Amino acid sequence: MKRIQTLLMTMLSIAFAANAQTVRVPDVKEFKTTEECNRYTSTANACAEYYLTHTLDEPNVQEAGNFVYMWTNSTDKLMLNIGEPAHTGFIECIPALIAYMSASVVYATTHNQKQPDGQAHEYAMRRALDFYKRNKSLLGTVPRLETYLKAQADGTFSMTVKREFNELAATIANPNTPKTTLK
Repeated sequence: MKRIQTLLMTMLSIAFAANAQTVRVPDVKEFKTTEECNRYTSTANACAEYYLTHTLDEPNVQEAGNFVYMWTNSTDKLMLNIGEPAHTGFIECIPALIAYMSASVVYATTHNQKQPDGQAHEYAMRRALDFYKRNKSLLGTVPRLETYLKAQADGTFSMTVKREFNELAATIANPNTPKTTLK
C-alpha cells in the first residue's frame, strides 16, 4: 500500500510539474543577422504564447516579452502595421504593445503569413486586449484600450478593427488617404 501511495505521489508531482507552464528564454542579447534570428522562430512563438497567457508578475514574462520584441524587430517573417488609433493606446501601455506583437508572432508563424491582413490584426487586437484585461491591476487603466473593450462589449469590435485596418492599408497604398478616429 505504501508503495502505491509513493507511486501515486510521484505521478501527481510529475503531472503538476508538466502543468506548470514556463518558458525557457534564450540568453541572446541581439541578432546579428536575419538568418540567426529566424533560427529562433519556434522559441519566439513559445515566448509569445507564454507572454500572452500569463500576468506580468509571473516568472519569465518580462524576459519572454523582451525576446519577442527583439525577434520581431529582427525577423523577415513578420511585418507589423498597427495604425491609429490602436497605436496610440499601445504607446500608452508598452506591455500591451508587446502583447500585440506577441499575438502577431503567433498568428504569422502558425499561418505562415508575413504580411498582416484584417484577420491577423483582429486576432492580435483580441489577444492584446485579453492580456490587458488580465494585467489591468498591474497596468492601470488605459483610456484608448478601454474604448476597444467597450467596442467588444457592444458588439462593434470586429467591425471597428477591420475598418481601422482597411484605413491603414489604404494609407500605406496612398499616403494622402483621409483618416478617421475611433469614437
